Order: sequence, then C-alpha cells, then structure tokens
Amino acid sequence: MRRIVSEVPGPRPRELLARRRCLVPAGVGAALPAFAEAADGGVLVDVDGNSFIDFGRGIAVTTVGDSAPSVTERATAQLRRSTHTCFLVNPLESYLDVRQRLNELAPVPSEKRTGLVNFGTEVPSRFVRASLSSTTPFKEATNLAHHEPHREEQALQAGLRALRLDVHRAPMAHPYCWPMGPTSCAEEPADLLTNLLDRQVGGENVAAVLMGPI
Repeated sequence: MRRIVSEVPGPRPRELLARRRCLVPAGVGAALPAFAEAADGGVLVDVDGNSFIDFGRGIAVTTVGDSAPSVTERATAQLRRSTHTCFLVNPLESYLDVRQRLNELAPVPSEKRTGLVNFGTEVPSRFVRASLSSTTPFKEATNLAHHEPHREEQALQAGLRALRLDVHRAPMAHPYCWPMGPTSCAEEPADLLTNLLDRQVGGENVAAVLMGPI
C-alpha cells in the first residue's frame, strides 16, 4: 500500500544523495530519488519509511515482485550449497536445468539451445561468437570491448577481423517507425533482408541470423 510520511526525497535520502555525488559517476542515473530499505511484492519502502507502489525496479532484474518466496527460498538453498556461479570454470547441473526449462518454454518446435548472459549488450556479441566458434577461436564480451590472446594468434586476429567486417545489419520491422507506414512494415523489411542475404552476402556465406523480437 502506498504511504508517504515525509517529503521525497526526505532527510535520509538527501544525505545519501550527497554521498552518492562523491562516490558515483554522474552518468549513472536513477529514476527515483528514494533509497530502498526493503520491498515486498509490488511495494517498495524507502529509508524514510515511505511506501511506494513499485512499477519499475523489476525491469533490470526479475518481474516476479520483490522478495518472492519461491525465489528467495531457492536462492537461499543454492547459496548454502555454493556461491560460485561461473559455468566457464566448472559446469553446474542447475545451470543445465534452467536451460532445459527455457528450451521447453520457447515456442519453437525444432531443437533449441539457450545461452545465459549478464546484460542485453552481451547478447549479439555472444551470438556472433557462437556462429563463428566452429572455425575461429577467440574470446570477447561486448562487441570486442576486450579480447585475450589464444594459442593461435593468427586465427584470433582473423576472427576479430571477421567480427568487424562480416556482420551485416538489416532494418527491423516496426509498425510505428517504418518510413512507409505500418501496412508496409512486414513485406518491405522481409524483401530487404532477403536481398541482403541472397545478393549482398550470399546464402552460402551466412552463418546465422539474429533477430530480437519484443
């Protein structure tokens, strides 16, 4: 339930905002100038005791509500067993369980594989890496933000060049943004994609196609 007992931001958040200005870069923003003390379901309580209906915090984490019992119970049980989560060091069976469930939920009848990443920017980079992994050994996280040498430096450099030169982009069909209007936003982008794949890239040279439906 929404309950306001002080101005927003109140005395304690103002102190924390002043501290934030000394510790955090200005480019790291926040939508609400109220520091969270606790949250339950869809209600957020700040450090001054104000209660807000939460419409936004889940966008960067989960959408099941704060302190959801099923989530906190499973997380607590896992933390008691192990806090190491890097699948690249040693695999975990629970990691496979999550992927299996996601594959079952995906509305695609054919065989599926699922990748888990930390943030949205990592998705296309990991996707490109996966599409080239059969021929090119390399490691990267976000669009070549960093890379590390591997045994075959020549192959690595070839892979990095391929990432820069052999990734082609096609316009996404969007009914609200398509220049010719919503009635053309399906057929025209499809024609452009077909032309890109068949005439510019060549079908035999296409490793994969990445689309981001919302």
